[in-house]
Amino acid sequence: LSSAGHAMAEEAQRIIDGFVRQMVAGRELPAISPGSRSMTTTFVQLDKEITTLFLGRSGASRKSLALENIEEVAVGSKAPEGVQHLRLDDLCVTLNYGEAAIAFRFRDVEERDTFALCLGMFADKCRGASDEEDEDEEEEEEEEDEAEEEGGAEEEASTADPAIDAIRARAWRAAQETSSEGLRSEASNSARGSTLSDEQHLMKDFVKKMVRGRALEMPTTVGSSMECIVSMDRDLTNLIIQRSERKDANKRVLPLSSIVRVALGEAITKDVELELQVDERCVALMLKEGKVVAFRFEDSQDRKVFAHCLGVLAQGNRRAAKKAE
Repeated sequence: LSSAGHAMAEEAQRIIDGFVRQMVAGRELPAISPGSRSMTTTFVQLDKEITTLFLGRSGASRKSLALENIEEVAVGSKAPEGVQHLRLDDLCVTLNYGEAAIAFRFRDVEERDTFALCLGMFADKCRGASDEEDEDEEEEEEEEDEAEEEGGAEEEASTADPAIDAIRARAWRAAQETSSEGLRSEASNSARGSTLSDEQHLMKDFVKKMVRGRALEMPTTVGSSMECIVSMDRDLTNLIIQRSERKDANKRVLPLSSIVRVALGEAITKDVELELQVDERCVALMLKEGKVVAFRFEDSQDRKVFAHCLGVLAQGNRRAAKKAE
């Protein structure tokens, strides 16, 4: 990558690192739950393993929320599906977990988006580790069931020593436990260590894909959509959009510094939804001049990664442009 590309990667690390330091130390945030009439100041803190969110200071009233149980991190005034009686505005972030929800309010859009993107990334990571552990346990149970069926089907055909079989079974289970423990250890490494490494890999893959260019569906104001090739320059300062049907089509260049907000489809305000016909599969880019550009994704994880990484790069470019003024 160019020097500008490295600067953007460093900016991404700085944002994640700052978020982790602040949240592990703990901070007070205005919070509201469904049915509450007003915000109340709540002490919010992450554990050092970045697996649990604590609400309230130490004591009997302190509540804990496992990040793997967070089903959705929603941004703005629109509540997650199924959540009712929650007074929200554009500066809120809502966490939907199981049959409960809580929303926090931030001072500005940048602080709100940083919280939502970073916490959403850690929640996705914790859910992924949990899913892999569940899959390992299911595979272990299936393997044991198959072994029992095979052993009972034709016992006289087996020439294996029962003692050796028992040793092998215990060794196999120990290997599975070691593997599961490794997953838990990986998920609970220090934020400065593995978490930033994960962020680096995420950003590196995103940048490679975007510099090469990728085909994305773009909703239009008339309700239809068109396929475009979306790419970035090697300095990671501009987003380039070109119709895919024609190689000689004009290219639209959007400076990343002109992107004031990157929003997921469900968090976009009603007037934008009506204009562009976006849905929950979309990522919308709010531009300085008041215009909106949106892309539609088939894969939910792809959509979240695109929004997260592009949001980080846009934030870095905005700060670089501000310093240059």
